[in-house]
Amino acid sequence: MIVSAIIPARNEDETIARAMLRVHDAIVRHGLTPDLIVIDDGSTDATGTVAWLAVRLLQRTAAGTQSAVRLVRSLLGAAEVQAR
Repeated sequence: MIVSAIIPARNEDETIARAMLRVHDAIVRHGLTPDLIVIDDGSTDATGTVAWLAVRLLQRTAAGTQSAVRLVRSLLGAAEVQAR
């Protein structure tokens, strides 16, 4: 069974990689197939870069499985979108 997890992040460069790995590992530990979607919501720090590196690591680790890890980057945060 595939379990999708959406992880929103904004200015979380110090914690995003650990969060991604923990969610991925928790899903795998239960014998399920992870489908992680990380949303970088207009971060002004290195969140997008750190998340991208974690995506690459998880993709290599999960090579040959049905696991999926994706990063979606928004140029504007939710607050900026609502203000427009």
